[in-house]
Order: sequence, then structure tokens, then C-alpha cells
Amino acid sequence: MKKKVLLGIICILGVFIVAAQAGDKTDRQGYVGHYVFPWENQDETIEIALQDDSTFTMFSSAGKIKLKYVEKDRFEFPQYGGVIVFERDEEQEIIACKISVAAINMKEVKALKQ
Repeated sequence: MKKKVLLGIICILGVFIVAAQAGDKTDRQGYVGHYVFPWENQDETIEIALQDDSTFTMFSSAGKIKLKYVEKDRFEFPQYGGVIVFERDEEQEIIACKISVAAINMKEVKALKQ
């Protein structure tokens, strides 16, 4: 009896894990796109790309930087002490991101998704 209950619980947990992962994969494309930092005289842009369905990379004038997933809407790029946090609107669409980079003392610079 205990084995059947335990097996049932494991099956239910498995279904929840698979459903959560499926939801996560569909949400990944939301991060992809071009983001613009509105500077005084020029616009700096970055591009967030999804490579091999699991690796996010940020392309900018500083070069190519791989992003490490931390939690929903939050990534790090440890080689520069950086963090990128994505913002969502009321419909849960990603509309912007904020980047902080400890190595150059940059704190929460916001870029809008184009």
C-alpha cells in the first residue's frame, strides 16, 4: 500500500515537473530580441539570442557574452559581475531589461525592447 501511494506521488510530481519545463521553454522566446538604451546623443543596442534552445547570449558593442539563468526574468554574466533583469507588462510580455555591471560600477541601466 505504501509503495502504491509513493509511486502515485512520484507520478504526480513528474507530471508537474514536465508541465513546468514545457511552460518554461515556451517563455524562453520572450527574452529574445533587440533592446535599446536611450543615451543622450546616441542609442546603444544589445541583442539577446537563444542558441541551441538553452543558452542565452547577449551581443553588444562590448562583444558576445553568455548569460547564466538564475531564476525567472533574471540572468547573470559572472565574468563581468553583471546581472540582467527583464521587466514585464500587465500581459506578462517582456518590455524592457535592466543591466547592472559591478566591474564598471554600472547600476540598473534600463533598455527598452524593440
